[in-house]
Amino acid sequence: MFRKIVFPLGFIIISCLVTLALFALVEGSASIYLAFKKVPPAAKVAESAHSEFDSALGWINLPDVERKDHYGPGNHLKINAQGFRADKDYTKAPPQGKTRIVCSGDSFTMGYGVNNQKTWPAFLEQKDPRLEVVNMGQGGYGVDQSFLWYKKDGLKLKHQVHLFAFFVGDFHRMSLEEFNGYPKPYLALDKGQVIPANLPLSEPSSWRPCLARYAGALRELKVVALFQEAGSRPGKRKPLKLVYPMQGEEIVRITGGLFRELEQISRQKDITLAALWLPFEREYRNPRYDHFRKQIKRVVEAQGVRFLDLVPDFRKLPADQLKSLFIQHDIKNYVGSKGHYTAKGNRYMAGLIYEKLNAMPEFKALSLAPFSKPGPLAGARQ
Repeated sequence: MFRKIVFPLGFIIISCLVTLALFALVEGSASIYLAFKKVPPAAKVAESAHSEFDSALGWINLPDVERKDHYGPGNHLKINAQGFRADKDYTKAPPQGKTRIVCSGDSFTMGYGVNNQKTWPAFLEQKDPRLEVVNMGQGGYGVDQSFLWYKKDGLKLKHQVHLFAFFVGDFHRMSLEEFNGYPKPYLALDKGQVIPANLPLSEPSSWRPCLARYAGALRELKVVALFQEAGSRPGKRKPLKLVYPMQGEEIVRITGGLFRELEQISRQKDITLAALWLPFEREYRNPRYDHFRKQIKRVVEAQGVRFLDLVPDFRKLPADQLKSLFIQHDIKNYVGSKGHYTAKGNRYMAGLIYEKLNAMPEFKALSLAPFSKPGPLAGARQ
């Protein structure tokens, strides 16, 4: 009698447990599917196809890379044997009769989204046959990494002019010891001297960049939310880990120390140095970064370095021409191209830069051709 009662009861309990397990499996699978459907993984950055880990800089271009239609039809990318974006290799000294300009910077300088001949350094070179312009832009770099790369590889080339370009996001990156899952160095001040920190860097495990790509979808999972809630207040996202406050006084002081060292190097090597603030689309109407930009200008000029600010000229443009200067949608399969300069935008910025360079007596003393205005925006096409 007991067995007749217990056996069916046990069967019912086991059946219920199996049903619950299957329901949990289906529910979990549906949750994962819907999370990744709602928030698809971030596309790869285009630099992942032509860069590699570097223990001093975080990442750096692979040498001798050529990718046809890298950014879409007609937009090739070539990295020379020295790791610079260029269709040729450079001799140690500039060719006879040439004035060489080295351009340090991030993806706005490298020319994310356009081909080699339609970056602003390339357009700058095209403006005067006596110029040779070296593109030392690297995607994702902060001001700190651009500085370290210039010291490591830029000084191997003899040059008369150094343009150190940046946009406001490059200063934000100075606050980070990791970017998109990749470790990076940052700078610190020691008795007024700039020193690199967080070195040597360890090569990231393959899952870290992958995790960064899928972070948005993972945050949608309830189990992840549960663990986050257990470790912090409900609904509160874990803040980004910062070495320094973004746009804080530490960043301003370090920038001053950085340009103090660059000015000393330039003076010793008879190089004309200028800092260059590149505008991005939101700066056209939004004054949010004006105060910080003025702080950077003040600390750079305090070191005796020219500060070329393109924002005031940029804001004089008719509003209906704004969108034509910036890529409006991410390129298929690659994230981050939206917001970078189009070919037309690069050509326009190159015109402004050339105008400002020609207003510098030390640049005009290099016996270059007289200034010619940027010309109308129509012409160069993406």
